[in-house]
Amino acid sequence: MQRVSTLVATFSALALSSAAAHAQHQQAVVTCGTPLNALATGSGAWSIAKVGPQPDRTTPPMTTPPATGYVQAVSAGPLDNPPEPPTDPEGYRWDGNMSWISMTPSGASSTNPHHYYVRQQITLDATVDLARFALKYEVAADDQLWAIYINGTRVQAGSPLLVGFGPADPATNYRTTQRLPVTLNSDWRPGLNEIVFAVYDFGGSTGFASQATGMTCQPVTPATVRAVPANDWYGLTLMGLLMAGLGAWRMRRRG
Repeated sequence: MQRVSTLVATFSALALSSAAAHAQHQQAVVTCGTPLNALATGSGAWSIAKVGPQPDRTTPPMTTPPATGYVQAVSAGPLDNPPEPPTDPEGYRWDGNMSWISMTPSGASSTNPHHYYVRQQITLDATVDLARFALKYEVAADDQLWAIYINGTRVQAGSPLLVGFGPADPATNYRTTQRLPVTLNSDWRPGLNEIVFAVYDFGGSTGFASQATGMTCQPVTPATVRAVPANDWYGLTLMGLLMAGLGAWRMRRRG
């Protein structure tokens, strides 16, 4: 968002402390029983890469997300910039019912427009059937969401997919972030997986929020072969008769 918050200051010490706390988190190990709140922003391994500046608001993000340049995301906001008439008659507010992350606790970003690549890392347990696995998210972004990638493959894209702020509320003159439901159901791998959200920020402050609303998950069902128990007299007797018959047939052929 273009206007920097005047209510929340950026404290570098707090940023470092928060980043250190987040760095201790391991990526979520996902099974069919994993609670959905374990996949929300603020939980697990979330990081952000900044690419730019990119002043042209119509330029899409990269075809594949950056492989390097990520820093640990920190909990941020929620942003609340009140209207400042007459220069700016509309206020801007992040959805307070979501957990927001950014590169700073206040959400303050570069004064120039940039693309931000927000990465979530999860580990899919070996018991999960990848062909039948899907995650449903609701996401919000300041200012726009342009693309979603899974393991480097772009699975959704728009120009943009989501305009971050909705229209101003006539009663308050506030514009609040909107949510976009997304379903992720392809390009999963065994073990470590990376989900990346490409966010475009106009400059001033930026943030991202995501919460899982559903999961389709079936356990792997490997084929099993029934072994003959040692005390299964019927099976053992039948096997003995077959072996005896085979031996007699061979003796007869030799004769």
